Amino acid sequence: MPKSIAYRLLAPAMSLEDPVRFICKENSLSSLLGELALHKLDLIIADGPIPVHLGVKGFNHLLGESGVSFMAAPPLAKTLKSDFPNGLKNEPFLIPCDLSLVQTQLLQWFEKYHLHPKITGEFDDGALMKAFGASRCRRFYCAYRHCS
Repeated sequence: MPKSIAYRLLAPAMSLEDPVRFICKENSLSSLLGELALHKLDLIIADGPIPVHLGVKGFNHLLGESGVSFMAAPPLAKTLKSDFPNGLKNEPFLIPCDLSLVQTQLLQWFEKYHLHPKITGEFDDGALMKAFGASRCRRFYCAYRHCS
């Protein structure tokens, strides 16, 4: 879950009359669900529902949806603009790490359209991925969830 979206969801609680104490953690959904089951957490905000195979009893509530943006350094973006998404074939690509449902969805989308970019990095921090994508090598693509 991108930090900017988590913040927007939690921010209204900061202005409640009774103060609220936040402890925000990042981990795999299965680890967080384990902590929830042990009453170490009160709430999980994730980018997908509780996986059925985990056998955890819980409630899912869709809070919203967001899109995915593809970014490249300007010179590279210019060359690919007319041939997107086919231009992604065999190109270096940065993706969110496997803690994110976005990674699974991107890999399925690549397969569906036979794109097969070279995954050269996986990141659980969107800001770090963006920094690598904007680096002087100018050959990386970034994909991340954004809130519109």
